Amino acid sequence: MKKIKKIGISQTSKVIAIIVFCVTSIFMLVFLLFSFFQGLMRSVEYGFGFPFRGSFFFLLLVPFGYAIVAFIATAVSCKIYNATVHWTGGIELELDTTDDFIE
Repeated sequence: MKKIKKIGISQTSKVIAIIVFCVTSIFMLVFLLFSFFQGLMRSVEYGFGFPFRGSFFFLLLVPFGYAIVAFIATAVSCKIYNATVHWTGGIELELDTTDDFIE
């Protein structure tokens, strides 16, 4: 068993923020397509307007907002972990040291 003694706050926060940005971008692209088709159907049905309206810019900004929140939340979590690891004993990991990788 190995224990995590300390977590790097800056690097961990950057990695988590990038992962959250990528995942939310994928979801927002799907929502953007649904929004486009819903708006397109309404413009055909009622005969007015550009299909996107305000939702287009909102859906583009959401991944950035989530990434910022994820960065801050991860930084705070890492700081709390580093502060309490001495009392709690840390997180235990069991690592496999064999070099049998499937290629």
